[in-house]
Amino acid sequence: MLEATRNFLILSLSVMLIAILGAGAPITAQEDGKPSKRSDFPVLQPSSAYSVTKEFPFEKQLELSEIVVDATVNKVYPKEKREYVPEPGSVEARVYEEMGVKNAYYSVLKVEMRANEYVKGNAGETFVMSIVAFNLDSAPDFKPGDRFLLTLDRYVDGTYCNVTPVSSYFFVAHDEKTYPAGDDAPTQRFSGKNLSAVKQDIKRMVS
Repeated sequence: MLEATRNFLILSLSVMLIAILGAGAPITAQEDGKPSKRSDFPVLQPSSAYSVTKEFPFEKQLELSEIVVDATVNKVYPKEKREYVPEPGSVEARVYEEMGVKNAYYSVLKVEMRANEYVKGNAGETFVMSIVAFNLDSAPDFKPGDRFLLTLDRYVDGTYCNVTPVSSYFFVAHDEKTYPAGDDAPTQRFSGKNLSAVKQDIKRMVS
């Protein structure tokens, strides 16, 4: 009788624990095995600060990139405010002088990334990506653990920045399907395509 009562209590506590844990951890598409889809991710648009946004052929985007990398977010730093002082004698300096402006300020978001695989170039095991000024309006909401395929160029401070306002970012889903962050035509051919196949396509383009 005591043994039966003890077993019943253990079973009851187990059921309660499962219920509590389940309530605190909602099932996601990754956990329940559902395939990913485009609607799992936001569709980003270039900042309205760009009066004209030209669609780059994807091959041109690759040409302008120093690195193309499958990477995972390690850390997101607080936004920085930087001062821009144009070089004396430059066009920017003359424009500033005519406008009566001595300097300007802009924001920068730095994201530390862990490289999973380089498709073009190499920036080491980890590197820092900078999202600058108006590009912040159209950047993904980076969180640690998020995975992306990125086309990046070297920034003036030695970090790396997006080649285009939006199409430099590709979301990588839990099932390794790739989804372009924007809706520009040149990148739509990769939407829903397996990451390994996208990498092979890019390697052929840059070889």
